[in-house]
Amino acid sequence: MRLDLELYKAFYHVARAGNLTHAAQDLHISQPALTKRIQQMEEQLGCRLFVRQSKGMALTPEGKELLPYAVNACETITAGELKVRALLSLEYGEVKIGASDLIMQQFLVPSLASFHANHPRLKVQTHAAQALYLLEDIRRERIDLAVVMQPLPPETEAEFSVRAIGQVQDIFVASTAFEHLRGRGISWAELTAQPIISLGKDTATRRFQDVFFAEQGFSISPILELSNTVLIIPCVEQGVGVGIIIRDFARDSLATGRIFALETPAPIPPRIVSVVTSKIASLSKAAQAFLDHFLS
Repeated sequence: MRLDLELYKAFYHVARAGNLTHAAQDLHISQPALTKRIQQMEEQLGCRLFVRQSKGMALTPEGKELLPYAVNACETITAGELKVRALLSLEYGEVKIGASDLIMQQFLVPSLASFHANHPRLKVQTHAAQALYLLEDIRRERIDLAVVMQPLPPETEAEFSVRAIGQVQDIFVASTAFEHLRGRGISWAELTAQPIISLGKDTATRRFQDVFFAEQGFSISPILELSNTVLIIPCVEQGVGVGIIIRDFARDSLATGRIFALETPAPIPPRIVSVVTSKIASLSKAAQAFLDHFLS
Protein backbone atom coordinates (compact mmCIF):
# COMPACT_ATOMS: atom_id res chain seq x y z
CA MET A 1 0.00 0.00 0.00
CA ARG A 2 1.37 3.42 -0.98
CA LEU A 3 -0.19 6.60 0.41
CA ASP A 4 -0.41 9.87 -1.43
CA LEU A 5 2.27 12.34 -0.31
CA GLU A 6 -0.43 14.95 0.25
CA LEU A 7 -1.93 12.71 2.93
CA TYR A 8 1.40 12.54 4.72
CA LYS A 9 1.69 16.33 4.49
CA ALA A 10 -1.77 16.62 6.06
CA PHE A 11 -0.81 14.23 8.87
CA TYR A 12 2.51 16.03 9.47
CA HIS A 13 0.97 19.50 9.68
CA VAL A 14 -1.87 18.44 11.95
CA ALA A 15 0.57 16.64 14.28
CA ARG A 16 2.88 19.66 14.33
CA ALA A 17 0.13 22.28 14.80
CA GLY A 18 -1.93 20.21 17.24
CA ASN A 19 -5.23 21.37 15.72
CA LEU A 20 -6.98 21.34 12.37
CA THR A 21 -7.46 25.09 12.02
CA HIS A 22 -3.80 26.03 12.17
CA ALA A 23 -2.78 23.06 10.04
CA ALA A 24 -5.30 24.02 7.35
CA GLN A 25 -3.91 27.56 7.34
CA ASP A 26 -0.35 26.22 6.94
CA LEU A 27 -1.45 24.07 4.00
CA HIS A 28 -3.63 26.83 2.46
CA ILE A 29 -6.65 24.52 2.26
CA SER A 30 -10.03 24.47 4.01
CA GLN A 31 -10.51 22.67 7.31
CA PRO A 32 -13.09 20.25 5.85
CA ALA A 33 -10.65 19.31 3.05
CA LEU A 34 -7.94 18.67 5.65
CA THR A 35 -10.29 16.57 7.77
CA LYS A 36 -11.15 14.51 4.70
CA ARG A 37 -7.45 13.84 4.02
CA ILE A 38 -6.85 12.66 7.57
CA GLN A 39 -9.88 10.38 7.39
CA GLN A 40 -8.72 9.01 4.03
CA MET A 41 -5.27 8.28 5.45
CA GLU A 42 -6.74 6.52 8.49
CA GLU A 43 -8.98 4.41 6.24
CA GLN A 44 -6.06 3.35 4.06
CA LEU A 45 -3.86 2.50 7.06
CA GLY A 46 -6.70 0.80 8.91
CA CYS A 47 -6.19 2.65 12.19
CA ARG A 48 -6.87 5.97 13.86
CA LEU A 49 -4.03 8.48 13.91
CA PHE A 50 -5.60 11.24 16.02
CA VAL A 51 -7.99 11.60 18.89
CA ARG A 52 -10.00 14.82 18.98
CA GLN A 53 -9.69 16.53 22.38
CA SER A 54 -10.89 19.82 23.79
CA LYS A 55 -7.44 21.35 23.28
CA GLY A 56 -6.97 19.99 19.77
CA MET A 57 -5.77 16.84 18.05
CA ALA A 58 -3.72 14.26 20.01
CA LEU A 59 -1.78 11.44 18.36
CA THR A 60 -2.78 7.85 18.97
CA PRO A 61 -0.02 5.28 19.67
CA GLU A 62 -0.09 4.42 15.95
CA GLY A 63 0.14 8.09 15.06
CA LYS A 64 3.13 8.55 17.37
CA GLU A 65 4.84 5.60 15.69
CA LEU A 66 4.27 7.05 12.23
CA LEU A 67 5.18 10.65 13.04
CA PRO A 68 9.04 10.43 12.88
CA TYR A 69 8.84 8.93 9.41
CA ALA A 70 6.39 11.56 8.23
CA VAL A 71 8.61 14.30 9.68
CA ASN A 72 11.66 12.91 7.91
CA ALA A 73 9.84 12.59 4.58
CA CYS A 74 8.13 15.99 4.64
CA GLU A 75 11.13 17.95 5.90
CA THR A 76 13.46 16.24 3.41
CA ILE A 77 11.12 17.17 0.57
CA THR A 78 10.81 20.71 1.89
CA ALA A 79 14.59 21.01 2.04
CA GLY A 80 14.78 19.78 -1.55
CA GLU A 81 12.20 22.32 -2.66
CA LEU A 82 14.14 25.11 -0.95
CA LYS A 83 17.33 23.94 -2.67
CA VAL A 84 15.64 24.02 -6.06
CA ARG A 85 14.26 27.51 -5.39
CA ALA A 86 17.76 28.64 -4.41
CA LEU A 87 19.13 27.21 -7.66
CA LEU A 88 16.46 28.95 -9.71
CA SER A 89 16.99 32.28 -7.96
CA LEU A 90 20.81 31.96 -8.38
CA GLU A 91 21.37 32.08 -4.64
CA TYR A 92 23.08 28.71 -4.94
CA GLY A 93 24.75 26.80 -7.76
CA GLU A 94 27.95 25.97 -9.57
CA VAL A 95 29.39 26.64 -13.03
CA LYS A 96 32.18 24.50 -14.48
CA ILE A 97 34.06 26.04 -17.38
CA GLY A 98 36.80 24.57 -19.56
CA ALA A 99 39.36 26.47 -21.62
CA SER A 100 43.06 26.66 -22.32
CA ASP A 101 45.12 28.88 -20.03
CA LEU A 102 45.55 31.35 -22.87
CA ILE A 103 41.84 31.63 -23.64
CA MET A 104 41.09 31.82 -19.94
CA GLN A 105 43.35 34.84 -19.65
CA GLN A 106 42.31 36.58 -22.87
CA PHE A 107 38.58 35.90 -22.98
CA LEU A 108 37.21 34.59 -19.70
CA VAL A 109 38.80 36.53 -16.85
CA PRO A 110 36.87 39.79 -17.45
CA SER A 111 33.55 37.90 -17.66
CA LEU A 112 34.38 35.82 -14.60
CA ALA A 113 35.07 38.95 -12.57
CA SER A 114 31.86 40.74 -13.56
CA PHE A 115 29.77 37.56 -13.21
CA HIS A 116 31.07 37.03 -9.68
CA ALA A 117 30.24 40.64 -8.82
CA ASN A 118 26.64 40.05 -9.93
CA HIS A 119 26.30 36.56 -8.40
CA PRO A 120 28.71 36.33 -5.45
CA ARG A 121 27.06 33.17 -4.04
CA LEU A 122 27.60 31.10 -7.17
CA LYS A 123 30.68 28.90 -7.29
CA VAL A 124 32.75 28.87 -10.48
CA GLN A 125 35.30 26.18 -11.32
CA THR A 126 37.67 26.35 -14.28
CA HIS A 127 39.42 23.45 -15.94
CA ALA A 128 42.36 23.91 -18.33
CA ALA A 129 42.81 21.43 -21.15
CA GLN A 130 43.05 21.11 -24.92
CA ALA A 131 39.90 21.42 -27.01
CA LEU A 132 39.40 17.73 -27.76
CA TYR A 133 39.66 16.84 -24.07
CA LEU A 134 37.21 19.61 -23.19
CA LEU A 135 34.66 18.25 -25.65
CA GLU A 136 34.89 14.90 -23.89
CA ASP A 137 34.48 16.65 -20.54
CA ILE A 138 31.25 18.23 -21.80
CA ARG A 139 30.09 14.87 -23.13
CA ARG A 140 30.64 13.26 -19.71
CA GLU A 141 29.09 16.31 -17.94
CA ARG A 142 32.29 17.08 -16.07
CA ILE A 143 32.05 20.69 -17.26
CA ASP A 144 29.09 22.80 -18.41
CA LEU A 145 30.73 24.64 -21.27
CA ALA A 146 34.08 25.20 -22.95
CA VAL A 147 35.69 28.10 -24.76
CA VAL A 148 37.97 26.79 -27.50
CA MET A 149 39.72 27.74 -30.70
CA GLN A 150 38.59 26.33 -33.99
CA PRO A 151 38.97 24.29 -36.10
CA LEU A 152 37.06 21.53 -34.33
CA PRO A 153 36.38 18.03 -35.69
CA PRO A 154 33.65 18.06 -38.40
CA GLU A 155 31.41 15.77 -36.32
CA THR A 156 31.33 18.31 -33.49
CA GLU A 157 28.26 20.15 -34.77
CA ALA A 158 26.07 17.04 -34.50
CA GLU A 159 26.57 16.79 -30.74
CA PHE A 160 27.55 20.28 -29.63
CA SER A 161 26.31 23.82 -29.99
CA VAL A 162 29.22 25.96 -31.22
CA ARG A 163 28.93 29.77 -31.13
CA ALA A 164 31.69 32.09 -32.32
CA ILE A 165 32.62 34.83 -29.86
CA GLY A 166 35.78 36.32 -31.37
CA GLN A 167 39.00 35.59 -33.18
CA VAL A 168 42.76 35.60 -32.63
CA GLN A 169 45.62 36.31 -34.99
CA ASP A 170 48.87 34.32 -34.99
CA ILE A 171 52.11 36.14 -35.83
CA PHE A 172 55.80 35.30 -35.98
CA VAL A 173 58.04 37.03 -33.46
CA ALA A 174 61.76 37.14 -32.75
CA SER A 175 64.23 38.89 -30.44
CA THR A 176 67.26 41.03 -31.27
CA ALA A 177 69.18 37.77 -31.76
CA PHE A 178 67.43 37.72 -35.14
CA GLU A 179 67.92 41.41 -35.90
CA HIS A 180 68.75 40.59 -39.52
CA LEU A 181 65.08 39.67 -40.01
CA ARG A 182 63.66 42.95 -38.71
CA GLY A 183 61.87 45.39 -41.00
CA ARG A 184 62.04 43.43 -44.24
CA GLY A 185 59.85 40.92 -45.98
CA ILE A 186 60.74 37.31 -45.36
CA SER A 187 59.75 34.44 -47.65
CA TRP A 188 58.08 31.27 -46.44
CA ALA A 189 61.20 29.36 -47.44
CA GLU A 190 63.44 31.60 -45.31
CA LEU A 191 60.99 31.59 -42.43
CA THR A 192 60.62 27.82 -42.26
CA ALA A 193 64.40 27.53 -42.30
CA GLN A 194 64.60 29.43 -39.00
CA PRO A 195 64.67 27.67 -35.59
CA ILE A 196 60.93 27.66 -34.93
CA ILE A 197 59.30 27.60 -31.48
CA SER A 198 55.72 26.32 -31.41
CA LEU A 199 53.30 24.11 -29.54
CA GLY A 200 53.41 20.33 -29.80
CA LYS A 201 51.79 18.30 -32.57
CA ASP A 202 49.03 17.09 -30.26
CA THR A 203 47.49 20.58 -30.01
CA ALA A 204 44.80 22.07 -32.22
CA THR A 205 46.96 25.20 -32.64
CA ARG A 206 49.85 23.23 -34.08
CA ARG A 207 47.59 21.22 -36.37
CA PHE A 208 46.14 24.47 -37.69
CA GLN A 209 49.64 25.83 -38.33
CA ASP A 210 50.79 22.64 -40.08
CA VAL A 211 47.79 22.77 -42.41
CA PHE A 212 48.51 26.42 -43.20
CA PHE A 213 52.16 25.77 -44.07
CA ALA A 214 51.23 22.73 -46.16
CA GLU A 215 48.91 24.97 -48.18
CA GLN A 216 51.92 27.25 -48.84
CA GLY A 217 53.96 24.24 -49.95
CA PHE A 218 56.17 24.14 -46.84
CA SER A 219 56.41 22.42 -43.48
CA ILE A 220 57.95 23.35 -40.15
CA SER A 221 60.24 21.30 -37.92
CA PRO A 222 60.34 23.28 -34.67
CA ILE A 223 63.49 23.32 -32.59
CA LEU A 224 61.24 23.62 -29.53
CA GLU A 225 57.78 22.09 -29.16
CA LEU A 226 56.24 23.42 -25.96
CA SER A 227 53.27 22.22 -23.97
CA ASN A 228 51.92 25.66 -23.11
CA THR A 229 51.63 28.93 -25.03
CA VAL A 230 52.87 30.98 -22.06
CA LEU A 231 56.31 29.41 -22.49
CA ILE A 232 56.82 30.66 -26.04
CA ILE A 233 57.48 34.36 -25.33
CA PRO A 234 60.21 33.74 -22.68
CA CYS A 235 62.01 31.39 -25.05
CA VAL A 236 61.78 33.94 -27.89
CA GLU A 237 63.07 36.72 -25.61
CA GLN A 238 66.06 34.54 -24.74
CA GLY A 239 66.92 34.28 -28.44
CA VAL A 240 66.23 30.56 -28.75
CA GLY A 241 64.28 30.94 -31.98
CA VAL A 242 61.37 32.45 -33.91
CA GLY A 243 58.05 31.93 -32.16
CA ILE A 244 54.51 31.55 -33.45
CA ILE A 245 52.25 33.31 -30.99
CA ILE A 246 48.87 35.05 -30.76
CA ARG A 247 49.40 38.79 -31.30
CA ASP A 248 47.42 39.86 -28.22
CA PHE A 249 49.43 37.54 -26.03
CA ALA A 250 52.68 39.13 -27.23
CA ARG A 251 51.41 42.71 -26.89
CA ASP A 252 53.50 43.71 -23.84
CA SER A 253 56.73 42.24 -25.19
CA LEU A 254 56.16 43.93 -28.56
CA ALA A 255 55.42 47.28 -26.92
CA THR A 256 58.61 47.23 -24.87
CA GLY A 257 60.74 46.16 -27.84
CA ARG A 258 61.89 42.91 -26.28
CA ILE A 259 60.63 41.19 -29.42
CA PHE A 260 59.43 42.28 -32.87
CA ALA A 261 56.98 40.88 -35.40
CA LEU A 262 58.24 39.43 -38.66
CA GLU A 263 56.87 40.63 -41.99
CA THR A 264 55.59 37.50 -43.73
CA PRO A 265 54.33 37.16 -47.34
CA ALA A 266 50.77 36.87 -46.02
CA PRO A 267 49.18 36.73 -42.59
CA ILE A 268 48.16 33.41 -41.10
CA PRO A 269 44.35 33.26 -41.29
CA PRO A 270 42.71 34.30 -37.99
CA ARG A 271 41.36 31.54 -35.77
CA ILE A 272 37.81 31.64 -34.49
CA VAL A 273 37.21 31.37 -30.74
CA SER A 274 33.93 29.66 -29.86
CA VAL A 275 31.92 28.71 -26.82
CA VAL A 276 30.76 25.09 -26.88
CA THR A 277 27.85 23.48 -25.01
CA SER A 278 26.08 20.16 -25.29
CA LYS A 279 23.03 19.74 -27.51
CA ILE A 280 21.98 16.77 -25.38
CA ALA A 281 22.41 17.77 -21.72
CA SER A 282 20.64 20.88 -20.45
CA LEU A 283 22.53 23.59 -18.59
CA SER A 284 21.85 24.34 -14.95
CA LYS A 285 20.33 27.71 -14.12
CA ALA A 286 23.75 28.93 -12.92
CA ALA A 287 25.56 27.72 -16.05
CA GLN A 288 22.92 29.27 -18.31
CA ALA A 289 23.23 32.55 -16.39
CA PHE A 290 26.99 32.57 -16.96
CA LEU A 291 26.61 31.70 -20.64
CA ASP A 292 24.10 34.53 -21.12
CA HIS A 293 26.43 36.91 -19.29
CA PHE A 294 29.44 35.78 -21.32
CA LEU A 295 27.66 36.15 -24.65
CA SER A 296 26.08 39.51 -23.85
